[in-house]
Amino acid sequence: MPPLQLTREINIPRVEAYLDALLIAPLQDIATHEHIEGASFGGEAALIQLLFTWAKRHPDGQLWLKTTDDNEELVRFLEKFSKRAFGFVAMLMASGVLTGDGRDCRRLAYKACESCVDELVTSVESTAEESEAESSIEDALSKAVYGHRTFLPCVDHSTKAAIAPFYHPNGQFRERSEFRRFAEVLIGRRATRFVDVNLSVLSGLGAILYELMHNTHDWARTEVDATKLRKSIRGILFTHFFISEASIRKAAGNNSEITAYMHQVEIRNPGKTIHFAELSVFDAGPGLAARWLGLEGGVGDLTITSEHDACVSCLGVHRSTSSDMYRGIGLYEVMHTLSQLSAMVRVRTGRLAMLRNFIAEPLLQSERVTGPILPLSSEHEGRPGGLAPVTGTTFTILFPLK
Repeated sequence: MPPLQLTREINIPRVEAYLDALLIAPLQDIATHEHIEGASFGGEAALIQLLFTWAKRHPDGQLWLKTTDDNEELVRFLEKFSKRAFGFVAMLMASGVLTGDGRDCRRLAYKACESCVDELVTSVESTAEESEAESSIEDALSKAVYGHRTFLPCVDHSTKAAIAPFYHPNGQFRERSEFRRFAEVLIGRRATRFVDVNLSVLSGLGAILYELMHNTHDWARTEVDATKLRKSIRGILFTHFFISEASIRKAAGNNSEITAYMHQVEIRNPGKTIHFAELSVFDAGPGLAARWLGLEGGVGDLTITSEHDACVSCLGVHRSTSSDMYRGIGLYEVMHTLSQLSAMVRVRTGRLAMLRNFIAEPLLQSERVTGPILPLSSEHEGRPGGLAPVTGTTFTILFPLK
């Protein structure tokens, strides 16, 4: 069977088409380019989730790279490819990495990825003062930038999961208060003006990133039965987009809901180039509904309504199955910050894509009592059985850098 060929232009609808193809024929290898041109809103994060899904279904899957056989050029190619989020994930999730003529380059590929992570990892044996440890957040963020993207991965199936932005030098997860500074530095490196005039939402944005990443730490490193995942990568991808009115449809990846949202932002800033921030938090875990309901066999026996209800419950109030752990992220508080930011959020997990545009649907005070609404996206139209199932959960947030 020929490999599944990834195109240079990636968007959410195209990734969903790839997922449909893998559902029919899961034992395909994957062939990819070095560059992805025009990765639209959510496109690269969606591609990462596709790679998780592929590796889970096809543990022996091979990644085919279009690159030269010359060793020096191959090393340069792999170093560059590893700095792209999708390239890094693809090479580490694949069973083998091959050049176009079939040469095995997995060892070189892993070495390139290891070099990227080495700059982000905090040593659990470090004796540095806390003030010095705090500076490691800014140092790591400065080394995680590639073009308009900042990529911060935790590679759990290695010794390099405790990267500085999320963990203390002793390996403990950082406190909620520290994530405000993390959000400020992450966004401020690209949009100082936004940070200066939006101080009131930085704490809320930091809290969102804390809750999402902390939940990946608690719940996305193992299967539902607590078995450690064979391969697991969690992290954050931050992208700064510059979009003109004429390029909105392409930037939205021909997704009607995202296009409508971007036009609503443009109406508020007529005639100007719009600056958007995209924040994606991803993991390769069991997925929200499967974890929440303890379904070791996945969500296939659930109705889409039941799966959706389980996801909203999972994301809701802080609930627990033990005395010292929580499972939810406090959905109302998260949505309050997103509404303040005039944001859009898309959550892809299991067979679901949930999406809300907070310009068209601002958060209502009544939702604090009734429970916040996170509806299914229009992608579900004509698909009563849901979308192709995916591995893990991806939260993607888009907001204007006003």
